[in-house]
Amino acid sequence: KHDRLLCMKIAKIYEKKGFLDNAIRYYELALKETEGSLAKREIIIKLANLYKKKGDFTKAIRLYKEALKIEEDEEAYIQLANVYMEIGKDEEALRLLYDVVSKHKEYSKAGVMLAYIYMKKGFYDSAVSVLIDVLDRKPKDARANYFLSELY
Repeated sequence: KHDRLLCMKIAKIYEKKGFLDNAIRYYELALKETEGSLAKREIIIKLANLYKKKGDFTKAIRLYKEALKIEEDEEAYIQLANVYMEIGKDEEALRLLYDVVSKHKEYSKAGVMLAYIYMKKGFYDSAVSVLIDVLDRKPKDARANYFLSELY
């Protein structure tokens, strides 16, 4: 049996030093000792981020999805969409973000990312529509204002 908090600290040190495999090993040990779904979710996200850094996108995708089953979170959705884009699955990222933004209007970062993908694909009307929705809720959102100004 391992001390969960000690494993987490060791993993963070390895991560900062760039020893990703060691960091992964210690986060996995911490995960085994973790009770409670939200605490597990936090570690699963850390593991997904490390696998993404390593370029193991299949594992990263699986872990982000696992974390999102425990609890939905805007940042995890954005990271998952980023992985899809990194591996050339823009359509998958688009579908994911469209569904997320439709369900969670308050997710302004996801909305801006959706608008960015629309812009990248040349769907300017869709991008404008999403950005206006974001700005209706958060008028001072710098990224939404910037992209909207680029479209006009």
